[in-house]
Amino acid sequence: MNTLEIIRQIEADPALAAQLRSVLLGDAFLRLPEQVAANTAAIASLTEQVAANTAAIASLTEQVAKLAVALEHIEHRVARLEGWQLEHRIRSNLVRYFSGHFRQVDIVESNALEEMIEQLHRRSPLLPADSQRLYHTDVIAQARSVSGNERMTIVGEVSVTLHLDDVTRAHESAEIVSSRGRRAVAVALGADLGGGEVAAEAEKRGVLLIRAA
Repeated sequence: MNTLEIIRQIEADPALAAQLRSVLLGDAFLRLPEQVAANTAAIASLTEQVAANTAAIASLTEQVAKLAVALEHIEHRVARLEGWQLEHRIRSNLVRYFSGHFRQVDIVESNALEEMIEQLHRRSPLLPADSQRLYHTDVIAQARSVSGNERMTIVGEVSVTLHLDDVTRAHESAEIVSSRGRRAVAVALGADLGGGEVAAEAEKRGVLLIRAA
């Protein structure tokens, strides 16, 4: 039997052809199409899962960003509340915080403040911005010096932690008062007096720093 006859016989007998393929190729090779199909399905499923995870991560990232913004708002509100509480405590304990620096301290309340600003305006007209600056100053009080009987106006800013702008505001408010013939002392009160930069600026501008512990 020659080669051509063998080929014809194999083609004519499917069972023989299958047996021959098994012998020549091996079971592993014959199962390869099935494995490829299974792997293709697995890859498709994995791709779908990756897409779902990517969408979930994007959603989570957006939620985290919103949470961060909300947390920042809460921190600002807490800081404002702490500042209000500190200012209220200082207003209620002015004598204790100012002792050693001033005596006979009397806080200027809203009605008296309005009258004081009117008196300053009569001495020398105030710009609207200057009037608003005094209205928004944290603490204004009348006092006398420890060493003498001189009457003075205390002009102060209050913060949990003092910053350069607290020093600047106190100085500028005191300048508005002193430029109209009243002796004014600028003060900045805080639970934390800030760093060396704040102290240097306060010394430069003549602002008294007082720790409100």
